[in-house]
Amino acid sequence: MKKKLLLGLFFASFGAVPACADTYVSGSAGVGFLGNLKQNNVETAVFDSGYALNGAVGYDFCGVRVGAAVGYQQNDFDSFNDRKVRDELKPRVSILTVLANSYYDFNAGAAVKPYVTAGLGIANVEFSDISNSTNDTYFAWQVGGGIGVDASKHVTFDLGYRYLKPVGLAVRGKDASFECQNISAGIRYKF
Repeated sequence: MKKKLLLGLFFASFGAVPACADTYVSGSAGVGFLGNLKQNNVETAVFDSGYALNGAVGYDFCGVRVGAAVGYQQNDFDSFNDRKVRDELKPRVSILTVLANSYYDFNAGAAVKPYVTAGLGIANVEFSDISNSTNDTYFAWQVGGGIGVDASKHVTFDLGYRYLKPVGLAVRGKDASFECQNISAGIRYKF
């Protein structure tokens, strides 16, 4: 119940936009790393690095930003239960996220602005191979940081890091856990 209330309040904050707010859109692409899958505190799967994509829209309140983001990450299995996975099976995990994020930009100079970020939302996690797939949606949170470099009044180039954690993950009926780490490069356009 508390999670739903917090998410509702966070999304409701998008309704009130003060005069100093600028609208922005952003997109990024990068490398996605998954921590080892653990079930009952035992590591059962190791993943290869994969790719991560992210798109967002939001408001910049003169150094504090809030936005809604959609992200996608895909990673192949490297090994399962200490056995190397055969390439022809093509087992993989994909994660689709929808998050409400907030950012704080530090004004470190005329064009360079380090930032920190935190967000709440949902993650749809799908495990699939050549014969079947399973997916479920979970509560997720993220934290991160990066550096924005202003190229013009409207365009900012971005290099960022995020740590994403789906909560309450289950795989084939067993409790499980893993975390995602992304390093990405992107562009933000302010209207």
